[in-house]
Amino acid sequence: MALSDGEKIIIAMLADQAKAQSAKGELDTEFIANNAHSKMWAVKAMYPGIFGEGDDENPDQVRWTHDALSMWLRIESGYQALSPEDKDRVKAARGSHGQEPRFRGFDGHSDHASIAGTMIRDLGYYEEFADRSLDSHMPDIEVHDRLLRKFKELQQRAGGLWNELTADELIEILDESIHPENR
Repeated sequence: MALSDGEKIIIAMLADQAKAQSAKGELDTEFIANNAHSKMWAVKAMYPGIFGEGDDENPDQVRWTHDALSMWLRIESGYQALSPEDKDRVKAARGSHGQEPRFRGFDGHSDHASIAGTMIRDLGYYEEFADRSLDSHMPDIEVHDRLLRKFKELQQRAGGLWNELTADELIEILDESIHPENR
């Protein structure tokens, strides 16, 4: 649902009026005012009953960010479920760079960091990442994209099942963090 400029102004004015009158209603008018102009997807996610089911407007960047955050949850939980020996194997793999796999945010100059912040802090999704910086301070969207493609490939191989990732699968995914020209 794309809002016209006039509709955006009306929303902002209504939110200002509600705020000035200290009106307390079921809707978070400040959240709506702050997001209706550029993050209508967030308003729809916050109030799904207003917009109904079946509205498929979900910008590609929002969907990609959601998929990447979901992948990182699976990577981290899969790693935690491993035996100590398998954890050592994963950390020793080239793509792990000697570290435990951990989501470290997105390039702060991309829209993905902002989208992730809205999902995590405003909508309460992916609470596991709430205490982390969502800015990786490096251009890493291509890295996340390679990891995500490999993750989806492995998921397809498994018939779409959501089994815990094995050490070999984690290594295969994390090795995608190394640029193909350097493998």
